Amino acid sequence: MTHHGHVKKKRERTSRREAARDQDKLAEARGKLAALEVGGSPERPDEVDSASQIEGRAEMLTCHRCEHALKVQEHRALHHHASGSVRELALICPQCGAKRRAYYRVRALN
Repeated sequence: MTHHGHVKKKRERTSRREAARDQDKLAEARGKLAALEVGGSPERPDEVDSASQIEGRAEMLTCHRCEHALKVQEHRALHHHASGSVRELALICPQCGAKRRAYYRVRALN
């Protein structure tokens, strides 16, 4: 309260900055959670039946910031990983530019 008994309103710019910081913190937390999920790290790759399924599956993932569908930027094999041959995809959000990585392994055929 000000000395005149009125509640001081926050400036609009201050409110926008606070909201942006909160959004950044939320996106960071969502990113940390995604890294713990299946497909979020090379140690826990998502399994697919065929390499042809990988990019389509990856592009069903959504952005941590704006929840827009992601696009594959790069797709490469990590041959010498402890989990076997793992595919790493670099993804980017075409809406806000946020980046994410996803990991896949093709199931062995029996």
